[in-house]
Order: sequence, then C-alpha cells, then structure tokens
Amino acid sequence: RELHGALSALGLYTRDGVTQAQFRAALVRAGFSGAAGGIGPDTLEQWYSGRITSEGRWRTFARILSDSGHACSSALHAQALGSTHGAVWRYFFDYVPTGSLFPGSTHGADESWLLGTQQPHSQAEADLSADMGHWWASLGASGDPNSADGAPRWSRYAPVTAPLAMFMQTPPALNTSIDTVRAECEHWKPFLGW
Repeated sequence: RELHGALSALGLYTRDGVTQAQFRAALVRAGFSGAAGGIGPDTLEQWYSGRITSEGRWRTFARILSDSGHACSSALHAQALGSTHGAVWRYFFDYVPTGSLFPGSTHGADESWLLGTQQPHSQAEADLSADMGHWWASLGASGDPNSADGAPRWSRYAPVTAPLAMFMQTPPALNTSIDTVRAECEHWKPFLGW
C-alpha cells in the first residue's frame, strides 16, 4: 500500500510520460532529498541511469522505493547467508495477472497465490498456486522446499556458483536476471547496515 501510494504521485504507469522534473520531485517527496548526508536525486539518477534508459522513470522510481525498503535487504541477506550457511532458497515473484495496472508484480502480490485465494484463470495458474503452497509447507516442515511431491525441483541459492532463484511464473523455472542479481544493491549497503 505504501508503494502504491508513493507511485500514485506519478500517476498510472506510463513508459515515457514521466519527466525528469516529475521524477526528481517524486524522489524528494519519498524522502530522497539528499539532506543531512542522505541520498538525493543526483545520486539516484547516477545509480539507476541504466534502468532509467531501459525501463523509464516510472518503473525506475518503483525500483528505487523497493530497493531502499526491502528488495536490497533481502538480496544482501541471501548473499551473506548463502556464502556461509548454504541453506538459502530464493524466489522471484513477478507474475502479472491480466488487467493489472502495474508493469510488474507488486510487493505482497504473491500472498494470494501462496494461500490459494487467487482465482486462477488457467490450469497453469492453478498449478503455480499449488506448487507455491507445497514449497512453503515443505520448507516450514523440513527446512527444504523440495520435499513436496510433484512440484519442480528448487536448487539452493549460492551467490557465486549458482545465483539462481525460482521464478514464480507459469510454469515455474529456476533462472537469474538483473532483477535477482540487483547490482544496484551494492550502493545501498552502507544505508542498510552492511
């Protein structure tokens, strides 16, 4: 809800309709003014220049809010635990149902799929929901999501040798992308306690 509220400052998603002035003003309203040694629009435009070019300012703004709030913290914890503990499984939920107002999945959108309350529109969506329920139940019961019968196998995350995440899509698949590697998280380390 917080992300949705912050994004509403830019209006509905549009690939090219957000000006640099609107983008910078939205960053300041979201708390990135650069005051008192904090991060400001100049720094964020530098860190995310590739994203702005490839995805536009609206989606980049959403990524900045996500990275600073929870996505980078999650990615950095996975790297640290994967380097020392070895029992880390990552997933990436970016399934976008038909009719969504957003260009990607929103934070918390996976809950209705996991809990089986999302109305599936195909057998593939029903299978995704069932697989997610099996994985989480198995993970809670045994510490390993792969003890579920019939669900695709989920490899452990290893930051250097196998930086894979299970992509919650139809059908689910192990993969990696710029969204799971999240190079921008290196910039956030000092601000997230690393």
